[in-house]
Amino acid sequence: MAAVQKERRVEYWESRASHCDGIQKVMNYACAEEMTKLEIPEIIAELPPLKDQSILELGAGIGRFTTALAKEAKHVTAVDLIERFTEENRQNNAHLGNTDFLTSDAATLEVSQKYDIVFSNFLLQYLDEEECRNVVLKTISWVKDGGYAFFRESAKDERDMPGPPKANASLYRHPSFYTDIFNTVRLPVEGNDPTRADFLKILKTQSVKCVTVVLSKEIDTHQFWLLKKVSTIDGKETHTNGVNGDVPHANGTKEE
Repeated sequence: MAAVQKERRVEYWESRASHCDGIQKVMNYACAEEMTKLEIPEIIAELPPLKDQSILELGAGIGRFTTALAKEAKHVTAVDLIERFTEENRQNNAHLGNTDFLTSDAATLEVSQKYDIVFSNFLLQYLDEEECRNVVLKTISWVKDGGYAFFRESAKDERDMPGPPKANASLYRHPSFYTDIFNTVRLPVEGNDPTRADFLKILKTQSVKCVTVVLSKEIDTHQFWLLKKVSTIDGKETHTNGVNGDVPHANGTKEE
């Protein structure tokens, strides 16, 4: 199943890279330009403060979010499945001087270092369930203790324009599908205590407001999850890494 889904997403994104122009390469919306102007500040405002942070960006595309992330963070590693997207991202953002660009499938990506934040905007919806769980498991290992992860996915097929050149590779699911994965995937921690494990604790999840505004839809179709890496011992959450329930947002507010 994973091989079939990978073939679908490669074919889909290669087709969009070849047949679409500008931002339409990575956004299947007639109002893509308008949505981008609204969604980037909305999403960035939901992240922890980016100053002095290292970020792994999965599914970076042509760099819609790479620019905003790199302008604030210490360093960004931008990863995408399609080489042409990676090259366009490099052309758009290499001048910032603090970004590396890598072409790789996130489902099979291997990295050796740890990051303060793992960021993804539309990724898991293109993976089958086994791949989703594997990416979340690897994300736990990629995030530093007490670090953060952010995922944003499209939950339902509610778009307002004809289909792309190739059949859409998205797997539209209810948000609870992703919530369940975040709540159940655990990474065992090597050591003397076999009951200790790390996981991504959901700090905040809600719909992306600009989608409803721009598309004039009553149904919220895009959902995000802000998560923090924490540890459990014998199934009980620990705070040995200085983790707490506060969400320090870039705008200076906290989510209790």
